[in-house]
Amino acid sequence: MARANIVRNHSLNSMADDLQSAIDGFLAYCKSKNLSSHTIGYYAYRLHALQTYLVANSEPTAPNSLTPQTIRGFLTAEAEQKSATTASHSLNSFPY
Repeated sequence: MARANIVRNHSLNSMADDLQSAIDGFLAYCKSKNLSSHTIGYYAYRLHALQTYLVANSEPTAPNSLTPQTIRGFLTAEAEQKSATTASHSLNSFPY
């Protein structure tokens, strides 16, 4: 019995052009993996917090323009304004 060859292309060219599309795609992927609705909802909540931070701080929102420094800035703000635990949860919510 022959096995089907599966090709996965993880190039940046297939990345969404805007953050909301990237978030929507990630959440759809989570649903396809049968993650719990509570987990998906929490991911959506934390990713929305990132989106809000980017807009409020006039940071670029295109997924391919997010830098480690931008993410660190978001996590630092989360730790200062909320808690270190919230910042950690935000980090764990990022699709990488």
